Amino acid sequence: QTCALPICGWAERNLCVVSTGERLSAHEQARTRLGDQYWVEYFSENSVFYSRLMNYKGLERPVVVLVMNVESTDQKRFVETLFTGAGRARDELIIVLRRHLMTFLEPYREYLSDFVAGSS
Repeated sequence: QTCALPICGWAERNLCVVSTGERLSAHEQARTRLGDQYWVEYFSENSVFYSRLMNYKGLERPVVVLVMNVESTDQKRFVETLFTGAGRARDELIIVLRRHLMTFLEPYREYLSDFVAGSS
């Protein structure tokens, strides 16, 4: 399996995909497939876990893909949400967001090891 992201080398059990807005389609599929076993799957650490940020309080994984899928015009709120999500990653954080929201990250650019522009 080919991996184009910096998460190569991590086992699936180390990954969590956290969205800040609506559930991602993979998250919905996991909830449907697992039903009552949804949170059991998190603690078993057998595969990639999907969650919304508001449901992922106090939890962490070595690698978190933080999907900032809420449109925001409030930089303060955006940054608060970003740092809340960032605190869920123990070793590596990957932030996915729309290009126009990247301006909110500019003041923090020196703290980000890889600052890569994505698609719009």
